[in-house]
Amino acid sequence: MSVDTVARQANEAIIDAFSNVDVIADGYEPVRGIFTGPSEIAKLDGGGFVDAQRGTLIVKSAEAGHLERRTAITLQFENGTRQSYLVVLPENDGSGRLKLTLGQENVGDTSSNQPESSSISY
Repeated sequence: MSVDTVARQANEAIIDAFSNVDVIADGYEPVRGIFTGPSEIAKLDGGGFVDAQRGTLIVKSAEAGHLERRTAITLQFENGTRQSYLVVLPENDGSGRLKLTLGQENVGDTSSNQPESSSISY
């Protein structure tokens, strides 16, 4: 058995054992994942987010190849709550694990709070 095969099997076993969310993307079956850092994302009242360290999600790469940059996802937690995020940076390490850095999806009012023209004069 090759080192790559052992690493892939180990990563799959870790994800199976420690998964704490269902990852839902439109048009795809939910996949299980390990979500970390939920308290480190602070929402702003006007939309957007401030992050000291972004939340991350680890999933099996064989099940989640459709989760690309800018994909909107919903995480359903074991207690039944849901949170929406955007995939900011997917990183496939080649050993069966896909690490996704997440950003807060701007939910709510979709209208722009910025004026049509700039009030800055030069």
